[in-house]
Amino acid sequence: MNLVICDVDEVVLQYFTYLKKQLNPAQFALEPDGFDLKIKDLNTGQWLEQEKSDQISDEILLKVVSTQEAISGAIRCLTQLSENYEIVFLTNVREEFLELRKDCLKRHGLPFCVVENVGGKGHSVSRIIQDIRPERVSVIDDSIRQLINIRKHVPDVDLVRAVLTTETQSTAENDQFHEASTWDQILNWIERA
Repeated sequence: MNLVICDVDEVVLQYFTYLKKQLNPAQFALEPDGFDLKIKDLNTGQWLEQEKSDQISDEILLKVVSTQEAISGAIRCLTQLSENYEIVFLTNVREEFLELRKDCLKRHGLPFCVVENVGGKGHSVSRIIQDIRPERVSVIDDSIRQLINIRKHVPDVDLVRAVLTTETQSTAENDQFHEASTWDQILNWIERA
């Protein structure tokens, strides 16, 4: 059996689009930092404390988590992959949002296992692999830091960086992971690897 472990926000479901709509772009800037999202007050030039950034992000997520739209191609390609791969979603959504996240994915026709994570995903990926014991593992995430963290914990997995939205930027080619700008590229790479 083969396994695909997949991030959710900005890989399967849109998220930054909703954050941008809720935050006044003249007043706030967003920046992924490590495994967290930081918000900058452009009026003062100061980054908000992480607790305040998390509070704002959580308030927005609570409004949209049930209605998040899928990234183009995600549903079709994950459904096709599920014919030959076990699919596990690994998401850094907080516990209080986990059931809403699961319900949203199910409404999109994606009834796969959803695992909650906090911080770096390497430990969680390692635990999922130990529990399932697949022959081959592919991990899809949009975060370079997450992919590097995963590589440190489980060096023998295939890593795909999903660069599917304007909020994720492409990087120079590297030998640690593959980059894909569409779900069809992700599907093709996983199926032929």
